[in-house]
Amino acid sequence: MGAAKSESLVDWKTTVVGIAVLASLVAAILVGLWAIGKALETPEDAAARAASIEKYRQERAAEAKACAADAECATEDIKSDAMAACIRPVEGLASYSAEWIGGMTPRFIGRAWRDREKNVVMLFGAGIKFQNGLGAWQRHRYECDYDIGKKAVVGVRAYPYSG
Repeated sequence: MGAAKSESLVDWKTTVVGIAVLASLVAAILVGLWAIGKALETPEDAAARAASIEKYRQERAAEAKACAADAECATEDIKSDAMAACIRPVEGLASYSAEWIGGMTPRFIGRAWRDREKNVVMLFGAGIKFQNGLGAWQRHRYECDYDIGKKAVVGVRAYPYSG
């Protein structure tokens, strides 16, 4: 029994050493291929590649600048978090009861900068009804201010809406 364990351990160690040697060979081959590619690159090719990289960087910088000015674009990656955070505070504006209109449709139909310098975006919509003291329902439009840096709601408002 002891001999079988010893042979199994030796086989395992041999396998590990073999994998390590193979990984080293693959790495050496990749470095060699990279060096050959660099050696074969002409100065014109290098200049063209550098110009292409610089053009790409400038295009991405221009896109980022344009996106930062547009609330819809700039807040695309936090949109779902902001919407989820705003639902309960908007419902909380009701004196009695609140009821969303439209089922599972998006509750916030747009975004705009509330304060660009402070990174606060305003989400807005018009799909909620609030119940008054007499039991009647009135449709409202609503706004929710979301601080992107703090990841928190910093203000909510609702106004009667007849549209």
